[in-house]
Amino acid sequence: MASGPRLRTVAQAQTAAQLTYSVPADRVARKTMPATYATYRRLRRDPTIALARALSIAPAIAGAWTVEADRSTPDERKVYIEQGVLWMRHALVRWALEGGCDYGWAPNEIVWQRDRAGTLWPARVRPLLVDITDVMIDPDTGDFAGYRQRRADGQFIYLPPEYALHFAWRVEGSNWYGEALLENVREVWQNYRETDDGAARYDKKVAGTHWVIYYPEGTSRDGIGGPMTDNAVLARRFLDALEASGSLAVPQQVYTGAGGLPEIQPAAGWKVELLSDSSPRQGAFVERERYLDALKVRALLMPERAILEGQFGTKAEAGAHADIALTQRQVEHQHVVDTVNEQLVDRMLMETYGEEAAGTVWLRPAPLADEKLAWLRQVYAAVMANPAGAMEELQRLDVPALRKAVGLPTAENLADPESLTFIKTEGADTGNPLSATVASLYETAADVTEG
Repeated sequence: MASGPRLRTVAQAQTAAQLTYSVPADRVARKTMPATYATYRRLRRDPTIALARALSIAPAIAGAWTVEADRSTPDERKVYIEQGVLWMRHALVRWALEGGCDYGWAPNEIVWQRDRAGTLWPARVRPLLVDITDVMIDPDTGDFAGYRQRRADGQFIYLPPEYALHFAWRVEGSNWYGEALLENVREVWQNYRETDDGAARYDKKVAGTHWVIYYPEGTSRDGIGGPMTDNAVLARRFLDALEASGSLAVPQQVYTGAGGLPEIQPAAGWKVELLSDSSPRQGAFVERERYLDALKVRALLMPERAILEGQFGTKAEAGAHADIALTQRQVEHQHVVDTVNEQLVDRMLMETYGEEAAGTVWLRPAPLADEKLAWLRQVYAAVMANPAGAMEELQRLDVPALRKAVGLPTAENLADPESLTFIKTEGADTGNPLSATVASLYETAADVTEG
């Protein structure tokens, strides 16, 4: 392993964030966002957006990485990357995808540290606040050149690119801030809010039932033998009684009808009605909000039938939509892995083994689609079910990588040749061709391990 440190301040296990620099203004990339970070944070609290956002990143977070290398690469390099990177996979994927969705970029600081043997390790990766972090660029080439962060005392901290892990999404040119995926949904979200506010106003002022009292101008007697009172005052009193589920008395007059018989009718002009809204206008609000909800999901690059309740179509069509969503998630997961390979894995290899080691070991994401995982499991099962064919196929297959891809655990003691010999000889039936073939497999594995 190379012993000379190539990264600044690593020998003392410090980070560049502990140092303050004066950075020229032309190296600070200007943020040109169509909306504020506060707006994007409000967007992600919308129930439909929150659901689509969580389900869009869940497959990648629940996935897996494998470490691969060139044939001529020593195994110790693969082990070095496995031990140094895989333990933080879950956090890296989550920070990268959430930041890309919410803000278009996800800034992170790599905290480097050397062990007693002098080997460089990423002690941790720390996410940075986008509100107080600026991207630095090379004014000549436009390349990413680290971060500038504003402290509470107003001073700035310069973080060189060797200490930065920068995820950027939908980048145009050298705009390393990218574009937030939530920008796709911002206008739809605003339309949804306006529709919801309109529905609320409609419910409050129009929908439901309302008492209406028609009264004539003038005065009427207030009760039996009571004083003459303005009809408007009496009508208001009647409405209060109705709203309180009380009793109601309307002035009546007796007059002689046809045939000389007495008839009782409400006083001229007095009339009480119960007015209700029987129009289908409320359903129009519901349909529009359902349509806008579907647009929110589409804006986050998810087919709406993959997560929202369906009204039409078949289960097979819903499954096809889910496959499309997984394909998009696979593309995003690959982008995260490519960034980690370039900015973390290659730096570790160059620092520890020299610049020529860059690109000799890399991370590969496991397939997210269930069909691919099922196919890999079938391949592994077929190999194990046919030991005779497995002998030949073992020379061509990367069996450890296959085991990790299908999620099979690996016992630690299989790396010990003595344990392999014990498994080979214990209870083996030498007269059974199948047992003999399996024993031969263990012998081959033991020989490879010893060699």
